[in-house]
Amino acid sequence: MLGVFWFSGLLLWAQQDSSRTLSEVTVSAVKRTQQLAGTRVDNLDSLTLKQMLGQSLADVMAQQSGIFIKNYGPGNLATTSLRGGNANHTQLYWGNLNIQNPMLGQNDYALFPAWFFSQVQIQYGGIGGIYLNNQTLTGQGLETKIHLTGGSFGNQQLAGGLTYSGLNAVTSIKLFHSSAKNDFSYYNTFLETPARQKQQHADQQQNGLLLEHTQFFNSGLKLGLKGWLQNADRDLPPTMAQTTSAAVQKDDSERLMAELSKLHNFFSWTAAAGFFSDHILYRDEVTNSDSRSYSAVQQVEARKWWSNSQQFAARLKLTNTYTTARTENYGGILPQQNRTLIQMGAEYQHPSQKLFIQLGLRSEFVPGKRNPLCPTAGAEWKTSSWVEILVNASRIYRLPTFNDQFWVPGGNKNLLAEEGFAQELGVRLSKQMGRLRFEETTTGFNKNISNWIIWLPGSSYWSPQNIMAVWSSGIETKWKVSHISEKSLIS
Repeated sequence: MLGVFWFSGLLLWAQQDSSRTLSEVTVSAVKRTQQLAGTRVDNLDSLTLKQMLGQSLADVMAQQSGIFIKNYGPGNLATTSLRGGNANHTQLYWGNLNIQNPMLGQNDYALFPAWFFSQVQIQYGGIGGIYLNNQTLTGQGLETKIHLTGGSFGNQQLAGGLTYSGLNAVTSIKLFHSSAKNDFSYYNTFLETPARQKQQHADQQQNGLLLEHTQFFNSGLKLGLKGWLQNADRDLPPTMAQTTSAAVQKDDSERLMAELSKLHNFFSWTAAAGFFSDHILYRDEVTNSDSRSYSAVQQVEARKWWSNSQQFAARLKLTNTYTTARTENYGGILPQQNRTLIQMGAEYQHPSQKLFIQLGLRSEFVPGKRNPLCPTAGAEWKTSSWVEILVNASRIYRLPTFNDQFWVPGGNKNLLAEEGFAQELGVRLSKQMGRLRFEETTTGFNKNISNWIIWLPGSSYWSPQNIMAVWSSGIETKWKVSHISEKSLIS
């Protein structure tokens, strides 16, 4: 980057009372976590994200987590690979609702600006997931932010935000614009006589808007409303084996969500609904291609959590997802799918706070298909003040995507669902020495999947097939050293 410019202003409005009175609620319960117990979790907090505001979520995860990003160049497709899996094996959640593209079964993380989120959580394990959230704090007043970034190859970003945090409500608006020429030089070894060339036809432009409003009521109710609009225009550059390219791609997304929740003495409940749509246009005048696709997802979810002591808790989640898709590449077929997911679990926390056990069971119901029950079990055991052992095991099950089944040419309606098992065992070490804090985590993982779905070349075109079995295993390590002072945190 040639230059980075940051401006932040904070205005606090005078108020007669800096606190608000709510109905009294006594909470005495097991800790509730979004992630599965015993799995590795990378938390990218607001401090980490602030340092990389002008970058995409793909760039942030590549630099700040253990997830592998398959990047096809600046501004181009960027997908995930977690522990040897493909991009379809990592789900993406906005809040608690799944926003994975139903046609592709994956998302392009180059299109997600890091500016939009203050919390990103990456969950490993058999059921991998990425969770995008924003922290909500009341009573903070009015805050404005502007972020400008300029770099080489025509790279420019402009981001702005306005947040008003009152005693009973928080409203925020975030805007994002980026553009780049991407006309860098590279050495092309595919030429008959290798030579240095300048990248051509690689311009890209993105725009985004995120609106969020959270309302707190004296009865203990909390209402959240969110809207997220985004579009991207990209010129797709030629490969090293091509001399020119005229391909372009336009991506437009609309995401709307509403959530209502309430916390009681010994239980809480949440109801959420979302609508997510994706439009993708691909055009190439050289090959006379003009492909348009549209997908829409309507999702409703209800969650409930109970606890009658400080040791035991139970939870239940019901999710219904109705999906439709439309593209000329499906040969006139307009697929639709109605899926109902039921998840239940139980948790136990020892009075010493040194042992936490979590058991879960999930099943998905799709008309015309028989899906198995998928159990999961995890535990976290703190053997001493600086040693913690993590263990988790789960069953995996994934249905083919719309493209896998209906794409013409190549779609395979006879594909079987992927299924298998995953296990992991980890040791987390943490030690505080004065103002220095040392953290180290070593995790061993194992995953066996049958009927793995992969697209392979045929005599005339590519087609998805079920591979009999895929086994992946390995060891991960993560080190972190932090220096904590009264005014700063360096890690």
